[in-house]
Amino acid sequence: MRYCRDKQINKLIADLVREGWQFSRGKHGKLRAPSGSGLVTVPSTPSDHRTIQNLCRDIRRQVSTPSQR
Repeated sequence: MRYCRDKQINKLIADLVREGWQFSRGKHGKLRAPSGSGLVTVPSTPSDHRTIQNLCRDIRRQVSTPSQR
């Protein structure tokens, strides 16, 4: 399945889905942690060169502080 046009982001999301994260489509993709707490928005056509870093940061925040969200 293709989640994003960017190869790095696509691989990252595919790996997370295999680990139990849930992905849903829309104008932007939505990635939900296995714990069900919180949501990470995934651009389908990223235009910023920092998109992968920002996405990784958002995912780390969901993993490290699920009870605060």
